[in-house]
Amino acid sequence: MKQAPGKHWAMRAIPLAVAMAWAPNLLAQTTLEEVVVTSQRRLERLQDIPLSITSLTGAEMEQRGMEGASSLRGAVPNLNMAPAPVSGLIGSVGMRGMGSGQPSIWADPAVGVYVDGVFVGKNQGILTDLVDIDRLEVLRGPQGTLFGRNTQAGAINFVTRRPSGEFSGSVGVEAGTRGRQVERISIDLPKTQSLSLSVAARNETQDGAITNALGQSWGDKDRQGLRLAARLEPSSSTVMDYSYDKTEINEGPQVGSLVSSTGYLGNYSASGQTSPGFVYKYYFQPGLGAMLKPYANPDYPSAITANVGELYQRVHVTGNTLSVSHKLDAANSIKYIFGQRRMIYGDRSDYDQTPVNVYTGQRDTEYTTRSHEFQFTGNKDALKYVAGVYAFMDDGTTLSRQSGSFFTFDPRYLGYKLVNFNVSTEAKAAFGQIDYDIGKQATLTGGMRYTSETKGVHAWRYNSDATFAAVGAATLDSTAQASFSAFTPSVAAVYKIDATTNLFARIAGGFKSGGFPAEAPLIPGSSSPTTPFKPEKSTSYEAGTKMSLMGGKGQLSVTGFLTKVTDMQLSLLPAGSGTPTMVNAGEATTKGIEVEAQFLPTSGVRLHLGYGFLDAAFDKFESPGVDGKMVDAASNTVMPGAPKHTLNLGLDARIAKNSLGTWRAIVDMRHISSRYTYAGQINPAASNSTIGNSAAESLMPALTTVNARLLLADVNVGGPGSGSVSLWMKNVFDERKMVAHMDVGGYYQVGFWSEPRTVGLNFNYKW
Repeated sequence: MKQAPGKHWAMRAIPLAVAMAWAPNLLAQTTLEEVVVTSQRRLERLQDIPLSITSLTGAEMEQRGMEGASSLRGAVPNLNMAPAPVSGLIGSVGMRGMGSGQPSIWADPAVGVYVDGVFVGKNQGILTDLVDIDRLEVLRGPQGTLFGRNTQAGAINFVTRRPSGEFSGSVGVEAGTRGRQVERISIDLPKTQSLSLSVAARNETQDGAITNALGQSWGDKDRQGLRLAARLEPSSSTVMDYSYDKTEINEGPQVGSLVSSTGYLGNYSASGQTSPGFVYKYYFQPGLGAMLKPYANPDYPSAITANVGELYQRVHVTGNTLSVSHKLDAANSIKYIFGQRRMIYGDRSDYDQTPVNVYTGQRDTEYTTRSHEFQFTGNKDALKYVAGVYAFMDDGTTLSRQSGSFFTFDPRYLGYKLVNFNVSTEAKAAFGQIDYDIGKQATLTGGMRYTSETKGVHAWRYNSDATFAAVGAATLDSTAQASFSAFTPSVAAVYKIDATTNLFARIAGGFKSGGFPAEAPLIPGSSSPTTPFKPEKSTSYEAGTKMSLMGGKGQLSVTGFLTKVTDMQLSLLPAGSGTPTMVNAGEATTKGIEVEAQFLPTSGVRLHLGYGFLDAAFDKFESPGVDGKMVDAASNTVMPGAPKHTLNLGLDARIAKNSLGTWRAIVDMRHISSRYTYAGQINPAASNSTIGNSAAESLMPALTTVNARLLLADVNVGGPGSGSVSLWMKNVFDERKMVAHMDVGGYYQVGFWSEPRTVGLNFNYKW
C-alpha cells in the first residue's frame, strides 16, 4: 500500500554536511548572541533555565521560511507537527511521544500553543500563519506549573513584536511557482507622548498542487492576516500592551487520495469470527467497495476527482490581548494578562476522494475563549519567586453534516445525518514557583499548580433529507457535566560548573484534561458521547547540560528524559463508525534524548543542529479483543505519533560581498523518521490482538525535506533603508510522501500528502 521509500535521507544531506565541514579561520572573534526567553514568566538567559527549550528569533524564522505553527514540522527535536486528516488547518501535534491528532474541539491538546502567553485552546485552526513574530519558544516536557493544563508534553509560545516607538518598517513581495503571490507590510509609527503604535498585514495566494476536474483544486492557498499593536507607558513603572490580530483563510482542502479500497476490517472478514467482519462482507456485496477499487492508488496522485460539490477549508480568527505590567519597586512586579479569541471554522471534504459519493463530511464550528491571569514576580537576596491565579473559559459548537452511501451500504441510495454538539469549559488555577540560589553555583527550583475545572457537553443528532432538514425525532439528545482537578508539581536544580557550563535536573508533573467524546457513536456498554474519559497524567524525569564553547562561538545543550504516562487518552474510530470516541487506553513510557547546537566556525558562517531520539511504548493497553473480551495488548501495539528520530541541520553563510550587497546562502534540512498514525497491531493474529489497524498499514514513511535560499542583502535602492532579494526553493528534492492517514470505519483508507517543490523570488525593503 505504501509508496516505495526514496533515497536514504543521509544521502540527501551530503551537500549540507560538506558545507558544514568547511570551517576555516576558527580564531575569528565573532560570538553568538545571548539568548533570552520568558518561559518562567520573567526574562532569563536560556542557559540558566532547567528546561529543554528551542528558541528562534523572528529573523531566524524569516530566513528559514517559517511563519507559524504549520512550518514547525521537523524543525524542533522530538516535535511531530503535521496536519490532521482532511483539513490542513487542524494540527496533529505530538511531543516526546505524547499528543493528540483528534481534530474536533471536544478533545484537548497535549502540547499547548500560546500567542503572547494566551492559550489558543484547540488543535482546530492552529495551522495558520502569524504576522510580525518576534520570537518562538518551544518548551519540551510538562509545563503544568507555570503554563497549566494541556501542556503535559510541552508548550509552543509565539511572541509577537511590540511597537518600537520609532518610525520604521518593512514591505515585501514574493512570487513563485503555481501562481504563488505574497505581499507583506509592517509599519511602526513614531511615539506620541506615551503611546506607540504598529500595524502589520500579510496576503498569500497560490494555486493548488493537484487538479480536480469537477471543482476547486486541492492544496491551494488564500490567506490574509492583520495585526495591530499599541504600547502605552503612562509612567516609568507601568507598561500597557494591547494587540488585535485577525486571520482569514478560504481555500481548498489538503491533498488527499484513496490509497486502498479495503480497510482494517478486511483483517477479520475471512473467517467471519467477529461481527465487524460479518458486516464488512456487505460493504462489497452491493458493490460499494467494488466501485471504489478502480480509484485506489497507493502512490502520489496526479489528479483527484470528486463530484460532491464545493470542497473547502476556512477559518476566521480574531484575537484581543491586553497585558498590564507595573513595577511595585525595584525588585517586585505585578502583571495582568487578558486574552479573548474567537474562531469560526468550516471544512467540507470528500472522505473517500473519488467520484463515487461514498462519504462527504461538512463541519462548521464557532469557538470562543477568554482568559485572565494575574502574576506576581520578584526577588529578594538569593530568592526569586513567581505566583499567580488563572481563569479560563471556552465555549464551542460544531454542526456536522454527513452524507453518502457509506450510511446505506448501497451505491443506489444515500444517507444523510446531522451530528451536532456543544462543549464548554470553566477552569481555575493557582500557581507558584520559587528559585533559591545556593551560593554562586547552584540553584534549586520548586513549583506547584492546582487546577480545577468543569466541562459540559450537549450532543444532538438527527437523520435528515438531502437538504439536511431533520427527519423525525432526534436520534440522540443528551447533556452531561463532569469536574476534574489536579496538582502539577515540579522540582529542579541547576549547578554551574563554571561560567560556560551548567548541569540541570528536573522532575515535573503534567495534566491533560478529561472530557466527553461528543461525536462518539452510541454503542451500549462501550461508547457514548456523554460518558466522560479521565484526565491523562504524566511524570517526567530530565537531566542535561548547557554549555558555551569555543570562546562564545558555540552553544550546546543535551537533555535526556524519561516520562511515565497514566490513563493515556487515545482517539479511536469504532468498527463501522464514521465518528470517533476517546478511551483511556492504559499506561506508557517515553524516553529519549535531545541535542541542540549552534556554531560560528568562521566570521559570517553559522551552523545549527537539532536532533531528537525517542523510544515510546505502551506499558499497559486494555482494549476489547477480537472475541469481545478485554485483553492487555501493550506488547502487540505500537505507539502512534512517535517518530524515533527527528533531525534538522542548517547553514547560513556569507559567501561574498560586493558593490551590489552581501550574498548569503541559507540551507535548512529536516528529517522525520517513519512513524505510526494509529495504535496498530504488530500481529493481528496474536492472542492479545484487538480490532483495528495493523502496524504495517499504519506506518507513514520517513520524510526528509531540504529548503534553500540565496539571499542578496544590504542592497542600496535609495531612501532611508535597504533592500534584499532572495531566490528560494522549498522541498528541493521534491519529496512527495504520505504524512497522514485515515482508515474510515475499517472499510477503506485515505492518505494525505506532503507539499511538492515550490520555487520563488522575493524582494524586501526595510527602514
